Amino acid sequence: MQIKKIALIFFLVSLTLFVGCDKELKSIKIEDGDLSIKVGESHQLKVVSDPADVVLSKIFFVSNSPSVVTVLDDGTITGLKAGSAKITAAADGKSHTINVSVTGSSESNLNGNEDDENLFYITAPIKTIGLGQSYKLNLSDNAKVQNHTFISSDKSVINIDETGLMSAKKVGVAYISVVNALGKSASLRISVIDSLPIIPEPQNISILTGEFIIDEHTKVFNNSGIDCSKQIALFKNQIELSSGVAIGEGSSDKNVIRLETTSQNKNSEWYNLKVEQNQIVITAKTKSGFFYGFQTILQMMDAKVYSKKKVNFDLDVPCVNIDDEPRFAHRSLLIDVSRHIFELDTLKTIIDEISKTKMNRFHWHLTDDGGFRFPFEGTVTVGSKVYDLSALIKKTSYRTGNQYANFPQAWNFFDPTDPSDPWYAKKENMHGGCYTKEEILDFISYCDDRGVTIIPEIDMPGHCKPLYMFFEDLRCDKLGGSGVPASVPASKKENNITNDICASSAATLPILKELIRQVAKVFPGEVLHIGADEVHLKTDMWYNLGPWWFCSRCEQKIKEIVGPSAAVNYNNLQKLQAYVVKEIEQAVIANGKICALWNEGVRGGFTPDPSTLLWYWNGIDDLNSGLSKNMKVVNCDQWYFYTALYQHQSDRTEKNPAGQDWGGSAPNVTVEYIYKSYFNKAKNGNNAVALGNNQLGAQICMWGEKLIGFTKNGKTYNREEHLIYMLFPRIYALAERTWTTEDKANYPKFYSKLQTQFKRLDNANIDCYATHYKE
Repeated sequence: MQIKKIALIFFLVSLTLFVGCDKELKSIKIEDGDLSIKVGESHQLKVVSDPADVVLSKIFFVSNSPSVVTVLDDGTITGLKAGSAKITAAADGKSHTINVSVTGSSESNLNGNEDDENLFYITAPIKTIGLGQSYKLNLSDNAKVQNHTFISSDKSVINIDETGLMSAKKVGVAYISVVNALGKSASLRISVIDSLPIIPEPQNISILTGEFIIDEHTKVFNNSGIDCSKQIALFKNQIELSSGVAIGEGSSDKNVIRLETTSQNKNSEWYNLKVEQNQIVITAKTKSGFFYGFQTILQMMDAKVYSKKKVNFDLDVPCVNIDDEPRFAHRSLLIDVSRHIFELDTLKTIIDEISKTKMNRFHWHLTDDGGFRFPFEGTVTVGSKVYDLSALIKKTSYRTGNQYANFPQAWNFFDPTDPSDPWYAKKENMHGGCYTKEEILDFISYCDDRGVTIIPEIDMPGHCKPLYMFFEDLRCDKLGGSGVPASVPASKKENNITNDICASSAATLPILKELIRQVAKVFPGEVLHIGADEVHLKTDMWYNLGPWWFCSRCEQKIKEIVGPSAAVNYNNLQKLQAYVVKEIEQAVIANGKICALWNEGVRGGFTPDPSTLLWYWNGIDDLNSGLSKNMKVVNCDQWYFYTALYQHQSDRTEKNPAGQDWGGSAPNVTVEYIYKSYFNKAKNGNNAVALGNNQLGAQICMWGEKLIGFTKNGKTYNREEHLIYMLFPRIYALAERTWTTEDKANYPKFYSKLQTQFKRLDNANIDCYATHYKE
């Protein structure tokens, strides 16, 4: 069927190339007519026109069975094995077809008839060869006493000499045949390749000749001394799930996947992968390196290897030598589970996908104004008052509205198990939930097996609405405000409610520090993120003025920090924020963690600990301040790496769009847009700041305000599917650009690899990408 389509294409192309002439072309004809040739025999076809004196433009030739008869552009046909084929010539809107019979043996080495003494076969047959590589074909012993000839169906792709030495000349496909004096033959279909659909692109890759074929006799042998049992099991399980082939474990001289380590000074995520026809060797220094080696093997195989059920496909791994390590140490994804909580099965699916492309951090935004998703427990005592954190979670992990809104008038927190709760009647429209400690520990382990470390975020002192909604002591008292400019409109003053916890309540820091202690105890990763973003301090912001402006306690705290005559104003409120952030930072360090914060956290003269990290999303002045203090930076630039934004211009016209536009000026964050963004710089307008050696890496951020489901192309996506749809395939662009060095960035090549990635997603039953990415 495919060949017929090609013939039709040739026919149409020839029609478009029709050249006007004095006489009308009535027909063309392959002068030879139907003919018979032997295996290995070549013959050049001749095409004549009627009338005879019409000058033909380019003549196109096609064979409907190129494994039997191949035809070159000049009309030369070659018989490769016994059988029949149709050869069509097309020119200037006319065509003619003849039948060609090939006589001789119909057997091929691919059929494995090695026991027939009248046949011969090519030993160690191959299917692929790297561009520029050479490889010598060898024959079975019974062929050595007979005269034989090697034939290439396309010498411009693969040339082969009389000894069987092949040379790969250009990317393409050629049929290589050998014919002996008795007319017996063997043949191979060989592809010349110069790249493989690996995301991210390896730092160094050499494509060699042939394949390693996985079968029921293949074994994995761990000779590294490193416990890689989980990583080996994940690889074996994927092979068995998709193919039904169960790989064993143990030592073997051949047909083995061997794990080795090295004493060389290498990056902890470095790996070397050498695939030969009789063995695969993965060399690494850590279990993450071995995991990446296994993922690269899978990506070189047929996309069906990612199937969730048994299917038929060849378990071939092209022979390569790959030496690979990451460009950046931090290759991350943030998911906000506060505005909308997501099932752990969904998060595990996402971890599966990002780890396949060697991303290594998951930033878990666990608390915000939409609800707390970490199971805080116990109590905090301040003076004579006891604050029950378990009751806090029971009351503030559920809200009356499924859809998220920024302002508290839109919904209220409530206890869905308590009929006496004043908001219990709205239970049918509720949203929320809280992960259990057991679920979190299971998820940590799941991520760790796949080389992914979780960075938990407990956002403070802004984005703390659940705290002050439940603990009224943590609300500002709204009796201060001596420094508020008269120009501030009344709508932004005392009657507003924002998401900032009181900076100066006696209970604020003890409670925040206890939250930090509990999170630090559960998560083994070295980094804990405290947020520190979007505290409402400016008077010219579009949203309401923050409560610190009006609080007598905050006014008094400012006088303690700055001086007895200090007024409530923007500069001094920044100093109050810096005081709170420093206290929280020190609590993080005291609990054995590295503190991370958003760029607003460096305001007010904040002096970070040398270990504290900066997450940049918006604010060049903040970034420059952090860089001046030698802070390490993760680039999360909102206009490049926020996947809540529209994926495509067409999304903006949808009635129920999948994405959003903040402030009416956000770009369309397409795959190409992310791929070509400033990975090693932060850009704001015309200002670009190079991050240099201070850059740890980059991060996709998936904020959850609008993730409520949508409809597109006749399909309705629920909230869980909406999340996945917004992440993939865009996240693959960040995966490649944070792993692969700048000089290897090549969007056309990446886009080509993405087409194979779509097939992998299809086989994994993941529907997550818009149709415009298939164009």
